Amino acid sequence: MGCDDPSGQRFGDMLGCVVFMVGVWLAGKGAAYGGCPSLVGEVVVGVVFGPPGLDLVPFPKALMAVGDVGLLLLILEAGLFVDLEMLELVGTRGLKVGVVGSIAPMALALAASKAWGASTNEALATSGAMVTMSTGITLNVLKLCGVLNQPLGQLVIAAATVNEVLGIVVLTLVSNLAQNAAAEWYAIPIAILCGLVALFGYLAVRVVPRVLDKTVLPAIPRRKRHDALLGMIFATALVLVPACRYSGSSELLGAFLAGLCYCSDTNAHAIWDKQVKRVLHWLLRIFFAASIGFAIPSPAKFLHPSVLLKALVLELCVVGKLAVGFYGSDFWPLAWAFGEWGEVSFVVVSAARSLLPDTTYDAIVLAVLVSIVVCPYMLRRSLEQRETSAMQKIAKAARDPRPHFCVQTRSKAHWDQTSVLLRALEPVIDFRSWHPNDHFGCAHVLAEAYVQADSANAVYAKVRCALGRDAEEIKISRWAPDEPRLDAPPFARSPRRFLEDECLTDTFRVPPAHELDGWIHTDPHRPFDLPDDPDDLQIPPRFASRPPSGRAPTTKSCLLLLSGCPTK
Repeated sequence: MGCDDPSGQRFGDMLGCVVFMVGVWLAGKGAAYGGCPSLVGEVVVGVVFGPPGLDLVPFPKALMAVGDVGLLLLILEAGLFVDLEMLELVGTRGLKVGVVGSIAPMALALAASKAWGASTNEALATSGAMVTMSTGITLNVLKLCGVLNQPLGQLVIAAATVNEVLGIVVLTLVSNLAQNAAAEWYAIPIAILCGLVALFGYLAVRVVPRVLDKTVLPAIPRRKRHDALLGMIFATALVLVPACRYSGSSELLGAFLAGLCYCSDTNAHAIWDKQVKRVLHWLLRIFFAASIGFAIPSPAKFLHPSVLLKALVLELCVVGKLAVGFYGSDFWPLAWAFGEWGEVSFVVVSAARSLLPDTTYDAIVLAVLVSIVVCPYMLRRSLEQRETSAMQKIAKAARDPRPHFCVQTRSKAHWDQTSVLLRALEPVIDFRSWHPNDHFGCAHVLAEAYVQADSANAVYAKVRCALGRDAEEIKISRWAPDEPRLDAPPFARSPRRFLEDECLTDTFRVPPAHELDGWIHTDPHRPFDLPDDPDDLQIPPRFASRPPSGRAPTTKSCLLLLSGCPTK
């Protein structure tokens, strides 16, 4: 065939795209094995083989468009998995961390930009890129370390939701700033955004679940319900994305709101994980390699003294993010969890490209990349030190002759519930909680705490006071920190999981078995059920013949305070 053969040209383009995508995948895996986020390797491949470097990738504009689709789906997913009840449980601290961790670095970057002589528009655009955080990277690290269902993980989740909304606000403002929009185009989009978030949040809690469960889904054959639900999500996005874009706001807001509509539906979460998640992973690889990598200048420009100096100054602005550590009981884990800037920073700086000199643009990109590498590493290290400290706390509790208790509750959610419960139970050795992300207002918030106290009745009084009328079930049992359980589950990987109750919780386990069983769990809890009548529970003879306390436990003592009255 001749070199002018169209089929030969098509084959060459196809082969180039395949080689590029495989290279992106390999680079991401290599970066992950090296301890860095995979997006670092993916961005490097885009810079080296894309237009900034060797320019070997065919159809760069098309690949960038595909990557932008991945970003839209990522924001849609962020809205879909918003946990409104988590915001209620974490309460004021979540709002403070989200706002301070977003505004403080922005203010520092604004001051730094003015200090090096930037114009007002350049300074605003630079500071706008310093607002966001990389929620996905942070949550992956927290998940690997098993702290998502601890107060630290839940505080980060709540604050990240606030940060995502503020990031969309800033992106809207920067985009209008780059287009020299009139003054009203700064106020109107913000008013629209606040109104839409409030409206769709209400719909997600009060309207959508009821309409889906009682009207829409029952009319669809069972085998086709998941596909129909996924189609409704995409149809909502197709309406809201252009509507928000042409109303002067960001298209990302439309994607976020489309997901937010269905955030309280577990079926939507399940079908997203089953059918979209893997596709989204590949689209995000293309986003980082093409949409981000192709827009980054030659790496040689990063070595320019002016770029390095500005990047160093911007890195110092991360102090504003690290300051959020003061709002948590563990300063450094919370600080590093909020420390890195995220992928939306690249979107903001791209939207403001016309406002930024080359050196400033390069410095922002370099600062964001460095934070994405350094902060997750430091977060892992701080969580390892936190785990060591927790082990020492367990060992100290084992030497303490005073009684220790495992407290387990099921309740409705109320504002700032986690903080109130922790303050009531001090000193707390460990605390976990879990709730399903659906059917808001139900008594499905599970909490598990390990505490030192003088008596079970004293613990009960504190828990009852903290939860008030929202408490549905309370179980208190003795805990011996230094004695392993004989029936340790397969996932028990350290002495922290070797716990023993005075009343063996296996005594009253009924199908489906729940996970509030006296163990400190690394995995999220699952919902549990107990019989309405405690007298229906039977104690196996093997437990009655060899109880830890030297006496046979009774149903009343095993379900201590479950009925709301302390035992004598």
